[in-house]
Amino acid sequence: MVTPGGGNCIVALDKDSGKTVWKSTGLNEQAGYGSCIGFTHEKVPMVANLTSRGMVGVSALTGAFLWRNNRVANTTAVCTSPVYCDGYVFGASGYGNGGACVKLSVTGNGVTAAQVWETKDMDCHHGGYVVVDGYIYGNNGGGWSCLELKTGRKVWSGGGVGKGSICYADGMLYTYSENGGRIGLAEATPKALSLASQFSVAGSGQSWAHPVVIGGRLYLRYDDNLYAFDVRGPDYAATADEKSGVKSTDDSAAKATPPPSPARPRPAAPAKPVDDEERTRRLWNMAENFLRNNLQALARSKLEEIVNKYPDTEHAEMARERLRNLR
Repeated sequence: MVTPGGGNCIVALDKDSGKTVWKSTGLNEQAGYGSCIGFTHEKVPMVANLTSRGMVGVSALTGAFLWRNNRVANTTAVCTSPVYCDGYVFGASGYGNGGACVKLSVTGNGVTAAQVWETKDMDCHHGGYVVVDGYIYGNNGGGWSCLELKTGRKVWSGGGVGKGSICYADGMLYTYSENGGRIGLAEATPKALSLASQFSVAGSGQSWAHPVVIGGRLYLRYDDNLYAFDVRGPDYAATADEKSGVKSTDDSAAKATPPPSPARPRPAAPAKPVDDEERTRRLWNMAENFLRNNLQALARSKLEEIVNKYPDTEHAEMARERLRNLR
């Protein structure tokens, strides 16, 4: 499943031949930077992803549009993938935006995605998030947050190794900083963020590659280097494939009888109009991001756009003050 964007926003390809199986219908928008996820809810197989306009779901059998939520989008870049658990789908992006959680329902008319909460406590640029035992753990600005899946309540936040990416394995969170090659290991618990251990790998610049744990090994990419660490515990039992080094070729799961086709989806509700306050909020977030990255000329252009086009909005006076400070 890939997301090229455009009129056939999400596409299914045969993994062996590359032949197009289906192209999504009912979506025409720019792709984001995240990957699709697949899941089945109430016997309906779906594919979900984040695009430039929000979080969307399509049928995994036909590509027909099923549902969407626009709250996750921002005007700069959407870089993460959504997560699914127990009928809930959560997605978030960065640049001061945060995210939202929807609850899926399947009816005779199709699939609905009702937003149950939204948050600014997971401002996630690129590092992603995981769901463990009813809690979401993920990157939030310069650190990390834990949110309750069903309510969005922030349970804790902490700095840890700083802004970065995350994965989960065997009860532990592997948090990987985008700077300095720092990796921090923490228990996946709603009690608090407490690093059990941490170390660094050699390299330079930023690292946006996510950590991966598979087969008892932790893989980290930093700069031009790839590292593998043995993270097997005393109770780790290698599979026969791991012992032999032979990749399994059993594709019986792929040949299983597909679930019944979902009901015809209900037409999407019209998108909520974007008012001047929302436009200025997005422009302000873009300007703030440019300033954080020392791109003052770009920041000034966004601030001037707020002042000139939307002089009577809440952010206009803030933009004027910021422009005075930049001169």
